[in-house]
Amino acid sequence: MYRIATAIADLNDCQILISGDSIGQVASQTIESMMTIQDVTNKLIIRPLATMDKNEIITIANKIDTFSISNRPFQDCCTVYVPKNPIIKPTASRALSYEQNYDYSALLEEAISHTRTITIDSGKHLDIQSRGLTVAECLDENTGN
Repeated sequence: MYRIATAIADLNDCQILISGDSIGQVASQTIESMMTIQDVTNKLIIRPLATMDKNEIITIANKIDTFSISNRPFQDCCTVYVPKNPIIKPTASRALSYEQNYDYSALLEEAISHTRTITIDSGKHLDIQSRGLTVAECLDENTGN
């Protein structure tokens, strides 16, 4: 995902990536995992939630009215590809050795080429919560497509 995000950031002249990581919440958010995962990007990664615990994050989500949408059932890569025994102390060299067995470049290019950008204007209401974060519906509302 950071490879895709980096390519999109480069296309849009963005200097940073922002992540919702909270240290220790899940196996991919151990210090070792975060360092290994970020090794694929040259962008600075801002992690505003990094030092917050789950209850603090829930309090903020309720305050900014995003908690209900974050609790909706949704099958994403985290739920589909959860290993039985996740690695909590990976290394970049080991990850690289596994990646060398798979050519994912075509998948990256496909993901990047099918990216659509939604510009959020603070002066214009864009109700994506009521639309369940369905990209197609958000695009219809935002662009008239």
